[in-house]
Amino acid sequence: MKFVPLRDLLSKTAAVRKALKKEHEMVMTLGGRPIAVLAEVDGKTLAAKLKALRSTRAIMHLDCAQAEARAAGLDKMTMEEIDAEIARARAERAQAQKRPARHR
Repeated sequence: MKFVPLRDLLSKTAAVRKALKKEHEMVMTLGGRPIAVLAEVDGKTLAAKLKALRSTRAIMHLDCAQAEARAAGLDKMTMEEIDAEIARARAERAQAQKRPARHR
């Protein structure tokens, strides 16, 4: 995958667009660090590419949450412990909804 500095995008826009058409995806950098991914789209592919990007992002977040749960040992919880945690959270939420709202 090709890397393109942000300054090139600003100063050589036509060349970057031409390269993007050839490469299909490029990584934009600032100070040598990646800050964004540029992806070639058109009116026909925009919605599908955005949907794929959002799906991928959701899967990445889920994978991260699962890894954190495993690291905390939460993957070892029994169903009884899970049910108790759900009941506790619901009770806390119900209690919070009963409290009058504070005005600032």
